[in-house]
Amino acid sequence: MKRFAASADSETDENIWETVEDAYVYAFPLVLMDATETSATNTEEVVTEKAPVNQFIHSAALADAQFRTVVTPNVDTIYSQVWYDLSEEPMVYELPETDRFCKVLSMDPVTFFNKANELMVKNSPAAADKEMLEKIAAVNIGPGMEFDTSVLTGDVAENWKTMLTEIRLKLIKEGQKFSKKLGQWDYFGEPIGDFNTEYAYRALVALAGLGANTVEVALYPKIEQDADGNPLTGEKSYLLHFESYPQVLEGGFWSVTAYGDDDFLIDNPMDRYCINNRSGLKMNDDGSVDVILSEDAPEDTTNWLPVGDGFHLFMRIYTPDMDALETWTAPTITEIDP
Repeated sequence: MKRFAASADSETDENIWETVEDAYVYAFPLVLMDATETSATNTEEVVTEKAPVNQFIHSAALADAQFRTVVTPNVDTIYSQVWYDLSEEPMVYELPETDRFCKVLSMDPVTFFNKANELMVKNSPAAADKEMLEKIAAVNIGPGMEFDTSVLTGDVAENWKTMLTEIRLKLIKEGQKFSKKLGQWDYFGEPIGDFNTEYAYRALVALAGLGANTVEVALYPKIEQDADGNPLTGEKSYLLHFESYPQVLEGGFWSVTAYGDDDFLIDNPMDRYCINNRSGLKMNDDGSVDVILSEDAPEDTTNWLPVGDGFHLFMRIYTPDMDALETWTAPTITEIDP
């Protein structure tokens, strides 16, 4: 059988690499989901963070700085998780009555969320997905051809490395089309979680935060710079100033979590990774709130959120009031004078 190699025909070679890039972008979320499932179900009985297929994992504690399963882990909610295999028969689960925030969401292998509390399984790709798959199969791995990474040498190896570098930049650029502003903060807007044929956006979200919810469930505004446009760093201390708290619908809540440059939680002596509407923060006389962002603990740690050398913040707004957020003043970050 023929093996994938650089073509002597530059035009044909360019077409092949365009298709390889299409395939990579399309398949990345599927591969990441497969790897996540393999890790999460690699056990014969239920253990911490793992369970066999069709058995629930019920978390008993929130994530901490040692958690490395997924990037930007949530430290607001306790999760129950199951990886379904419906090839043999349908599965039925019973949701107990709750008196607090609770959502049930199902995500298919290409990271599409089905509507809250309505579990449906997509057994086959959408028509547009089928068209993409057929294109990839026909051009990239057609009759008599297979992709063998062991032959990635010379020009092919360089093309592969170049493609991977360029893809990340292209995904970031593509994501800017769907980026929304909330003051100084940026968040990914629709169609997050319901991507249709926005393959590059789907790949970017999988890379940045696999499993991000649709906007009616939660918003995830992010900030990496202070009010002067300078990158956030643990070498300085800052004030995170709230004129008022994020606007949510009944039953909703909010939080602000600090992450290091690796997108994981920042280890600190208080095991405090976020502040939220349950943190008991002290208010200023005018009703506003100032949160100290610093690597070293202040004398009064009530309003302290520990950070690291390089860091960024994610604000999570669960069940957001989208109308009220249009006129809401988002929190600002200003450097504290030494």
